[in-house]
Amino acid sequence: MMRGVLILLVFALGGPILAWQGYKHRQFRAQLAAEGTTVQAEANGGELRTGKHSSAKLEVSYQAEGRMIHKTMPVSAKFMKSISNDDSLTVDSVSLTYLKSDPEQAIIVDGTPDTSPNLWIGAIAALIGWGGGAYYAYGFATENSGASEKPRKKKTATPGKKRQRPVVDDDE
Repeated sequence: MMRGVLILLVFALGGPILAWQGYKHRQFRAQLAAEGTTVQAEANGGELRTGKHSSAKLEVSYQAEGRMIHKTMPVSAKFMKSISNDDSLTVDSVSLTYLKSDPEQAIIVDGTPDTSPNLWIGAIAALIGWGGGAYYAYGFATENSGASEKPRKKKTATPGKKRQRPVVDDDE
């Protein structure tokens, strides 16, 4: 039971955080679509880690609002595999979209993972955590209040009757 409570606690606390992160990413993508500028960024190198938790990063340089920006950006492992072979990149540049108001805020077109679905995943996790917590709390409250117990019937002896013990004959 304690393990279930801990899992519900993780859902109840982690769900809203995940939902907020998904919401912010969705807002960022909408702002990029409205105000973003797409340029060709020079691909300088990258890193792909495969295994249980694969991750990929791409080093890029791009000209934005009169200055050169160098960044290492997260990309999907699938995208990284498509632009590289075993030990080197197969492309010289990638498409990148940045915000005119803040050129450091950018994504690699078709490469940066879209985490906006986390909004719904987090919301569902939070509801499971909160609902399960309420269920446990209600069950705990009714268990300790005695409301869930049915009243027991009193056993009364019938007057005038005595219980007889069986007679055991030791002679045989």
